[in-house]
Amino acid sequence: MLIVALALVAIVVAFVFIWRGNDVRLVLFVAALCVGAVAGQPGAVLRKTAEALSDGRYVLPICSAMGFAYVVRETGCVAALVRLLLRPLARVPRLLLPGGSAIAFVVNMAIPSQTSTLAAVGPLLVAVKARLAIGAAATGAALVFGASIAGSLVNPGLAEVVAAATLTAIPAPQLAVWLAPAAMVSFAVGLVVLSLVRWRLAARDTPLAEEQPEDKQPQPEDKQPQPEHSALKALIPPLPVVWLLLGHPSLPWHAWMRRTMPEGLEVFTAMLAGSALALTLAARDRTKATRKLFEGMGYAFMHIITIIAVSAGTAKALEVAGVLGAFVDLARGNPLIALSAAFVLAFALAVVSGSGTASSVALLTAIGPRAAELGVAPLELAGILLLAAEAGRTTSPVAAVLLFGSHLTSTPAKTLSHRLVIPCFLGAAAGALLCARLA
Repeated sequence: MLIVALALVAIVVAFVFIWRGNDVRLVLFVAALCVGAVAGQPGAVLRKTAEALSDGRYVLPICSAMGFAYVVRETGCVAALVRLLLRPLARVPRLLLPGGSAIAFVVNMAIPSQTSTLAAVGPLLVAVKARLAIGAAATGAALVFGASIAGSLVNPGLAEVVAAATLTAIPAPQLAVWLAPAAMVSFAVGLVVLSLVRWRLAARDTPLAEEQPEDKQPQPEDKQPQPEHSALKALIPPLPVVWLLLGHPSLPWHAWMRRTMPEGLEVFTAMLAGSALALTLAARDRTKATRKLFEGMGYAFMHIITIIAVSAGTAKALEVAGVLGAFVDLARGNPLIALSAAFVLAFALAVVSGSGTASSVALLTAIGPRAAELGVAPLELAGILLLAAEAGRTTSPVAAVLLFGSHLTSTPAKTLSHRLVIPCFLGAAAGALLCARLA
């Protein structure tokens, strides 16, 4: 029990450091090694971390999906999609806030990065809402909510979906189809609650500025040129995801589509094909766009694969220290307590760390293999963890997407966080209940 207590103290201290702005990967890696050393098995923790860094089940789909996201952003396809979706909303001002959230939700399905989604959608929608004198806090909360709450769970290349697919032994495209209804319910319920919060706090909200000072203009890491409007470009971003989702075994053409993609490389193949299509049909400078493809892959490895690796190492440290065994012993025989504790833990860890990937992957790796001992289905547990982690990250004042939204609308991050916490929690809870019913 002493080792378990020391391990828990180390994890709590680690998340205090993360909350104060230290790099989540460095802090978790050091904490995992410390816990492993206390348990007498630091080598096992190091080995698990190293193995995760080179695991093709994570590297290939995640890196290819982010490479595709960089290509469609560089070629102007995402901006064309946003303009196409925004056109009908501009005629009905009352629909701009919920409609803006919905646009961000749709774009996040194609771009498995919340900050990149907000960078693509936010500036244009903020400019439209500023002319209509819509509140800054309401605009920021709506955009962050749409870009982050659960849209990316429909993308089979998302890190969390890939990790859940590994746990459940269900192909990522099929798992994304299963998650889609819960993700949409989570978005719909959260949006209703967010609208009620906006109505109640409307008197306190200040209108968006018509123009932001140049030094306050938030810029994405790779500033893209403003493209011309093109319906063809607008169709490219969702194509790989649609292709993957149409390959579900329940559909009559599944056998034919299975022959078009190597087994185990479905996501990788679809994302590369989508990138090739964007380079061929939409790129003005194909050399530059090709570089963006590989930059996106490198970004995914640096910012996502490394988080998965340290999360796997942390889970291994908790296993060798006996923390997971103690949790299983406490929750065994009561699935409701186990699932409720998993939901709250995933949500809280994501709020503290600002990372939905770190929270969900760590818990999937740690308690997922013990689902049978807890008396719950692995699929049910995975869905609940993913929805809770996405929601927790959305409301975290240290999450990159919320900080970007704060800068974009000149609203304090804590103000956005306070507006989002109840809608995100209730929305994720509704989605989790649906997951439990569908599993």
